[in-house]
Amino acid sequence: QQQQQPQQNKKIAADATTTDVYAGAHAVVFMVDPQRKWTWQYVKKEIKNVPDGLDTMVLINFKDVQNRWVVKPSSIERWLQTQGKHVKCTECSVADCFGLKQLYTFFNIPFLKMKRATLQRQLKETKRNLDLAEQEVELVMEQDYEQYKLETRVRQQRAPPRKQQKPKKPAPRPAVAVAAAAGEASASATSADSPAAAAASSSSSSSSS
Repeated sequence: QQQQQPQQNKKIAADATTTDVYAGAHAVVFMVDPQRKWTWQYVKKEIKNVPDGLDTMVLINFKDVQNRWVVKPSSIERWLQTQGKHVKCTECSVADCFGLKQLYTFFNIPFLKMKRATLQRQLKETKRNLDLAEQEVELVMEQDYEQYKLETRVRQQRAPPRKQQKPKKPAPRPAVAVAAAAGEASASATSADSPAAAAASSSSSSSSS
């Protein structure tokens, strides 16, 4: 039992052998460490499981230390010649971003293919709508006038009665300005009749004389 317990607790790596990593994918990218031959063997084995026609890029890393490679470029070139047109291979270096432009350019292919598929679906839907529109036009052109009047009467009978709208009352005129003006006039008249105003008037007349 003690010997079986470590095997039960052994973790399984989640890679292409245990998970369908290609479901819904538009492209596949493999990266090879040519300093470790087993990574190159893994790519050659796993690339056979890639769905047909799925664009694939194989990146050969560590271009900056090519003298340490155990995988020869000639063997990579011979293998590439046996692959389909959808398989691309390029050298790169993560240390100085060499090969990044090639990878970005490669991504244009699956993107444009996805866009083409979307446009083809839209074109198919548009063609179906066009066929329905042409059929509808033919049916409308054959419509009879008497039938049209009958359908109109039926729609009018089924329509709910319209509610009569009450006439709107005219809006009251604003009286605020008039009241303010009247208030000012009365205030001026009151000030003119006051004793202070009379005194001011008499003093003014005496000084003028």
